[in-house]
Amino acid sequence: MTVLNSGIQANSSLQHLDLEAKGLSAAVCAELAEALAGHASIRQVTLAQNDLRDEGIAALAPGLLRLHVLDIRSTGLEGEAGWQALGRVLQEGRLEVLHCESNSMSEAGAAALAPALASCKSLRQLHMGRCGLSPTSAQQLAASLPPQLETLDWSECGVGPEGAAALAGALEAGRCAALRSLVLCGCGLGDEGVVALARGLAGVTDKAKGIEGSTMNGSRAGDRGRGSIDSSSAATVATTSAAAGGGGNASGGSGLALDLGGNPLSRAGVAALRAVPPGLLASLRLHGCQLGDAGAEELADIIRTSTSATFGEGGNLTGAESCINNGGTLSGGRGSGSNGGVSRAFSGLRELDVSCCDMHAEGLLALLGALRDDASACASLRLVVLAGNDGLDSALVAAAVEGLQEARQGLVIVRRAADSGELGTRNAG
Repeated sequence: MTVLNSGIQANSSLQHLDLEAKGLSAAVCAELAEALAGHASIRQVTLAQNDLRDEGIAALAPGLLRLHVLDIRSTGLEGEAGWQALGRVLQEGRLEVLHCESNSMSEAGAAALAPALASCKSLRQLHMGRCGLSPTSAQQLAASLPPQLETLDWSECGVGPEGAAALAGALEAGRCAALRSLVLCGCGLGDEGVVALARGLAGVTDKAKGIEGSTMNGSRAGDRGRGSIDSSSAATVATTSAAAGGGGNASGGSGLALDLGGNPLSRAGVAALRAVPPGLLASLRLHGCQLGDAGAEELADIIRTSTSATFGEGGNLTGAESCINNGGTLSGGRGSGSNGGVSRAFSGLRELDVSCCDMHAEGLLALLGALRDDASACASLRLVVLAGNDGLDSALVAAAVEGLQEARQGLVIVRRAADSGELGTRNAG
């Protein structure tokens, strides 16, 4: 450790110190904190996959106050004392990006972190995937999210409908007006959680113009021109943002990137998305949501029809072709499909991922037809991910894909990425 500290001090221009998986333990953290505190230029430190535990994080805290980016993924952080120490860094320091995925947060830990989170003026990205959040923990943190936060990642946490409702309340209250990337994949939301979230998003209409763009979970798909992507290109689609990343939208413009992948949804959950303000969503990821043909048809109907859906006082979605009651049950008739001069819910959508959604030929044909038949429907769309759906084997679907690509020059359609398992395993484990 003495050699490392000497090297740190000798490199006066060092900005990023990467100590990932270097076998560090809590025993060396006090000495490392001293070296970091005495270095003027280091702004990013990666300590992921070291067995630091709560005592190590507490010992490190005084040396982390100058940092802008901190990565402590998989460091054994789990107790109230550890999260409280991290809260001190948020309150007294300058952190803009925090990666603390794959640690363990109890309700006591959430209570310890929440006050610091609420008072932090610098944090822009909070990545807490696989931290074991309970619905109660999610509620505690949702009430404390800072207004300047741009990226929130709660992937594979036990947020549930209750946590989604708390997050919706924060959205409605305007506490997340800067949010541009929201990752809730594998959170057990179900229809009830998505209905609650849609209600929250419906309340941010006035903020939509001020939200800057982001891709699906840091996607770098970009504009690849016309044509489908096969399995050899799949790794470049919807990749996870780097430790200091999570910013820019490959296709430019404004909007919110919403990742709901891995949350099984019925048609009712899909229908709730009608209430999202037109132009708000830049990308929508529904990978592995088990939508089936009914969900595909609901998406097609949302794309085809105008929407003026709102949530009434009783929590019902009204004024649209589909309605959802408090229990999340779909009711009401279908729309006429006429635009009527009203903006559509997906009018600003640039990226749509419905891979591995149990869609057969019937559902895929409905979705592709909705995109093909009206050039004004999702006019900004640049990327559609269909991989991993059984219906892609149909000759009719293949012809429909070709027809859509003829009608929409520049639209990228991913059909075969799951052949190598890349999309199929992205949310596993």
